[in-house]
Order: sequence, then C-alpha cells, then structure tokens
Amino acid sequence: EDPSDVTVRQGDDVTLRCVVEMLASDEERPVLWMKDGFALGYERDLPNWERYSMVGDVSIGEYNLLIRNVSAMEDECGYQCQVTKHRLGSKTARVTVQVPPTGPEIDSLVDMRMNVIANRENEISCRAFGGKPAAQLHWYRNGIEITDDVTNGITGPVAMVFNTTSTLRITPRPDDVDATYACVMTSDVLPADEAGRKMMRLNILEPPVVTATLPDAVHEHDIVTAECLAEADPPVTSYKWYINGELQSGETLQKFHLGTVDKASHRTTISCVATNEAGDSDRSDVALEVLYAPVFINGTDEITSEVGGNVTLRCEWESNPAPSVRWLRNGEVVGSGQQLQLYHVTQSDSGSYTCYADAENVSVGDAKMTSRLTVRGPPIFDSSDTQYVSMGEEGVVNCALWSRPGMQTVKWTWSGNASVTSHGTVASDVTTNDVKYRGIFQTGDTFARLSIAKMRKEDLVSYTCTATNSYGESALLITLEEGLNISPGN
Repeated sequence: EDPSDVTVRQGDDVTLRCVVEMLASDEERPVLWMKDGFALGYERDLPNWERYSMVGDVSIGEYNLLIRNVSAMEDECGYQCQVTKHRLGSKTARVTVQVPPTGPEIDSLVDMRMNVIANRENEISCRAFGGKPAAQLHWYRNGIEITDDVTNGITGPVAMVFNTTSTLRITPRPDDVDATYACVMTSDVLPADEAGRKMMRLNILEPPVVTATLPDAVHEHDIVTAECLAEADPPVTSYKWYINGELQSGETLQKFHLGTVDKASHRTTISCVATNEAGDSDRSDVALEVLYAPVFINGTDEITSEVGGNVTLRCEWESNPAPSVRWLRNGEVVGSGQQLQLYHVTQSDSGSYTCYADAENVSVGDAKMTSRLTVRGPPIFDSSDTQYVSMGEEGVVNCALWSRPGMQTVKWTWSGNASVTSHGTVASDVTTNDVKYRGIFQTGDTFARLSIAKMRKEDLVSYTCTATNSYGESALLITLEEGLNISPGN
C-alpha cells in the first residue's frame, strides 16, 4: 500500500502508510523511507530523527512513517518508502503543513479605544500574522460586515508563512461615538469557533477651532499683541503664527507680540493655527487696522488760469479712517473733498485756498495745505491806499500787485507837482539839483516803488500809481501820512 498525500496542522502528528506484503521475516533492512530523496534510515526508531519513527504491525507488513509535532519548515516534503532488497519504491506522498495564524491586532488600539479625527478620512489597519495559508480579515460595525472602504493585502511568504493586513478607511459619523467595530480573523486552519476577533470603540478627536483676534482700536505707534482664541478637546499643544502668509519661526504661544505698529502695518494679515492630538486647525485670518492721521500725498501748489476758465485744485491725503477734506478761502468754507472745482473763474477768484484734512477719532484740523490760484487779467493792487513815512528820512511809496501777469509799465503822478516819474526815469529837486524822486521798477515785476529823498511836510500828498500789463491798465491812489511804517511792503 502506497502512502497518500496528506494535509496536517502544524504541531499535530501524522502517519504515512506503507504496507509491503510477502517480505521474508528475516530481512534485516526491509524498508527505507526517503524524504525529498534523502534516506531517513532502516531502523524502525530512526535514531537520527528524533520526531520520526516507523510504526505498525510488521507481521502484516506495516512500515508506516510517524512524524510527531509536525513543522512546516522541516516536514513539508515529499516522502517515499522503498523495499530495499528489490529496489522497489512507492509513489511519493506530499505532506502539506498548515499553520494557524495569530492575531488579529489593530494598530494603535489602546484598551479597545481608537483615536480618530473628525471630518477627515482615517485609516485603521488590522493585522494577522504567520498563517499558512494566509488568514482572511473582515471588518464589522455593530455586527454588520463592512464591504466598502476596505483594502486587503497579503505579504510573504517569509519562512513559509504569510501576513495579512486589512485597512479600513473611515470618516467618523456622529453616531460612531456609540458604535462597536470588530476585526475578525478567519482561516482554513481554524475551526469557525476559533476565529480571532478584536473589538474597538472610537474616540472622535476634533482639531481646534480658532479665531485670531487683535485689539479693537489700534493707533499708529501702539504696541500690539495678537491672540489666538481656541476651542479644543483634546487641549491645544502648540500654535503657529503667520504675517501675510509667512510663518513666523519660533512663535508657538497663544499670544503673538507684534511690537510697535505704524501706518505701513495697516492691512497686514495676521493668521494663527492651533494644533492638538487631532491635528491642525483651519487657519484664522484677521486684518490689522491701524488708525493714523492724514498724510499728505500730492496737491496743487500754484495754478494760473485765464478769466472764464475752469480750474481744479487738488489736495490728496491718506489716512485711516479715510480723511474728510474741507477747502477754505479767507476763513470761509468753499468746498469739500480732495478736489475743488472752480468754474468760469474771474480775477476775484484769485488768491489762496487752504485744504484741511481730518480723520475721525485720529486728528482734527492738524493737516493742511495751501494752493494759490492766479487768474490773469488787468493789474489789481495789493498795497494799502494809506502808507506812512518819517520826516527827514527817505520815504517809499509801494505799489504792489497780487494779480498776474506783472507790470509792463508804471507811471507815478502826484498832486501839485509837475514832475512825473515813469518807467526807468528820475525827477530832480529843482532847488538843489539833487535827486528827489526815483522810480524803482523792472518790467514784469509785480511791485514798483517811488523813492522820495528827505521827506518834508509838503511831500505828504496823494500819489497815483498807474500800472499796465498785457491785459490793460489800472491806477491806485496812495496817500502818505507821517507815522511809523510798520509794514514796509505796503
């Protein structure tokens, strides 16, 4: 009788049948067992093989091979029994050894609890080890098998056995707090009632929810500290801070000291992220609003127009909050906004216009800028019609314009005197032959002077300044009186 193929569980005993009939009873070495072509020996106790021996009733020709405590590494082979004298061999019988797996084990499981992160996909791996054939792993939730979102893999063989891994992908649901999960291991080697099982419950961890905050009102030159307010369970372990998206190295605390801020810091984006065992929070951004007083940017210094023209005066300011701009002329408000529009101007519109910039709760009237408008036309005088001189000293009669263009000619006349001083001429005192009156003027200037040597009482009369330019002619009557001339230019 030939031996038959057999499958055996590792650690069990197995017997391979070999029955040889009609052997002489005096044969010393009747049967030899071969293992993958290697002779095990003739003796029935096979002394060189501790776990091997020949068993059975020799009287009926039984030379069976007994293998005790079968091992896959050592005993999974082909076996043949041979009749020594006649050189006859049986068919080769294959011993296949099955190895029961160990497990299952779930990675990172502590006291049946598994930490998972809310609102994110988590991967949980269950493993079985050393199976031959490989174990099968199955996931269950509240007793119902999970077939989706599961990936299985087998590695090996290593030392003839295989490892199995099953990965469950799970995004926790609110009701997972009360759910029971199980990883069940089955194997062809194990009876159904010996299937391995590992139970787990979920601890659903929430990343922090954060809000980056700044003080309510930040003024230029304030010292500012940002704070990251966090709601977290488990607790926050560290923070990250960003300025305009750039990570600030070494800033890991809940508060971030920005130091002294200025207007260049306005609209800087401050961001924070908090970290706990569940991971990083979403980033929270807050814009730094720096309140600062108006700063002059650009404006009209001087502008000239023809009569009837349209004029725009500009006065641009920057501040936070946005500036409120007022235009004043001679103390009266004439407009608002960073541009002042004047339509169909006349010479009476000539003069200085001052814009004042205010920023609410930051400054009031401290910032100003003056623009000068000149409307071209006939001469308009800017001198007083009463001027003062001291007796015995040089007297000066001033004739000044605020209009443009300047004078082309100037003519001086005064009552009771036939002498005339015109552009560039000199009149002499006929009694002494000295220079008495001198006209001082250059073409294009906006001022002219009449110099009178050694003032006497008879010189205290009215003088007429007649000026011409490309637009026409105008005259100003100026009366001289004795007294202190406080404003020499008038």
